[in-house]
Amino acid sequence: MSLLNKFTTALMALSTLSLGAADSSWSAKMQDLSHVLPELLVDVSKENALQDRSTLARVKKNTAKLTELSHRIAKSQKTKKGGPIDADPSIGMLSVIFEDEAKHAQTALNQGHLEYARSILLSISSYCISCHTRTDFGPKFPVLKLDAKTDSLTIGERADLFSATRQFDRALAEYEKIILDPKVMQENPFEWDRAVKKMLAICVRVNKDPARAIEVLKKLPKNTTTVGFLDARLKDWISSLEAWKKNPKGPMHSKTPLGKAKALMSAARGLQIYPADESGAVYYLRASAELHEVLRQKLPPRTLAEAFMLTGMAYEAIDELKLWSLPEVYYQSCIRTYPHSSQAERCYERFEENVYAGYTGSSGTHLPVDVRKKLQELREEAKKKAK
Repeated sequence: MSLLNKFTTALMALSTLSLGAADSSWSAKMQDLSHVLPELLVDVSKENALQDRSTLARVKKNTAKLTELSHRIAKSQKTKKGGPIDADPSIGMLSVIFEDEAKHAQTALNQGHLEYARSILLSISSYCISCHTRTDFGPKFPVLKLDAKTDSLTIGERADLFSATRQFDRALAEYEKIILDPKVMQENPFEWDRAVKKMLAICVRVNKDPARAIEVLKKLPKNTTTVGFLDARLKDWISSLEAWKKNPKGPMHSKTPLGKAKALMSAARGLQIYPADESGAVYYLRASAELHEVLRQKLPPRTLAEAFMLTGMAYEAIDELKLWSLPEVYYQSCIRTYPHSSQAERCYERFEENVYAGYTGSSGTHLPVDVRKKLQELREEAKKKAK
């Protein structure tokens, strides 16, 4: 799946908070984005929609607005002016990728690559969802008025839009429809799996409500899907949620968020049979929420670099939104925060492994020149200096 398959609402995360001029400015950007996004998603949701002149004109207009807004959002993060009160550097990282993707979409439209542009815009909500489901920080909106045209979206698209605009109760209701639909379970188990993971992200990281997730998953009959490993994974998720419900503080013996995150990741690894096994997803989701709390703190470089590395590892393990670039962003931040150290070298190893995996296919590994150059630069920055 392309990195372009992502992005949509770094948007209303803090739009009702007005704790000063900077936050009011951020709120205004999020409000503007919320007006552009629904119409854009509706217009690109249908195949061949961009063959219609009026639709294409409207999409170009809204994509131009989106690009301009994404630039303002990214700029506010770089300059630290007009940004949100949330100190988590993840917002800045996501805003840069968000801006790049908006530019890609606009360029593709202007060059006549309509289906390519549509594929970018169609999945534009993922970056916003990722930003908004990091933790429970920020307001929730029970019901925001959306254009009636959104009724034409699929259940999954509508669920993503609700999640992207922080309407989490409505998003959960839509994801539950997918999760409990026997036809989706049997005919499209990976779409079903995606909905389950997004439901878990909201219940675990935003609502911190294991009971709701258990309630949904226990409605499923045994041997739910036609894919055996999904059924096995489901059992581990339910048992992890039940353990959390029974002991909200376990297995965390440390009083610090970083220590708690390490304990949770250790518990997750205990459930994994092989590196890509997602049986520990609930623990990794909980760990990532703790790590985002860590990243909001003022930390010495060594501790911050460790937090970046652990966050990258957590996203490698869960990645419920398939934001394949996200772990790399955290590893890169680790290297640049505490260069020429053992910590940086470990982060480089994981960064390099992710990059090679992303550029390896049936015909072998093909790294573009600019990617090879970046690897060389980061390798030198990570390498410990000779004494």
